Amino acid sequence: MKRAKSKKPAARRPRKRRDPMAELLDRVSGETAADFSCSVDVARYFADALQDEIDSREPRLPLTQLAVDLWRNHREELPELVATLDALFAERLRHDAAVIQLSNRFIALGQDERSHADLSPVEDIEATVRNVLLDSAARAAAADADDEGGTGSAPPERGSLH
Repeated sequence: MKRAKSKKPAARRPRKRRDPMAELLDRVSGETAADFSCSVDVARYFADALQDEIDSREPRLPLTQLAVDLWRNHREELPELVATLDALFAERLRHDAAVIQLSNRFIALGQDERSHADLSPVEDIEATVRNVLLDSAARAAAADADDEGGTGSAPPERGSLH
């Protein structure tokens, strides 16, 4: 009986692992470029985003109205607070109406295949998305660094007006 020669295992070269953040950036850039380069897809994207905003705003308006109602009788004592609450309520009403109107327009555009168009080349769109994401991340990091220096002041104490 012959003995089989044992082979030495081939030397493995360590596989280069891509940076997980680079992989995430590639994936997000690719997905966003695909969505944003198609007129129907971008309309559907913003219709969904605005619908999410509409759904999440529900408690805001009633709470703002509550604050206005609670402070309305203290207009003489704190006119600036009451005026600012009134302005906030009016702005939220205006903003909510605008978001609903824009959402409806995007829904209609997302359903209209006749207005379908694609931007190209997608690689250029993807490069633009990547640059925007990287710039946004750099601005966020700079803002975080600025926040770390903070003023250290405590928020004002809460109390009631008597």
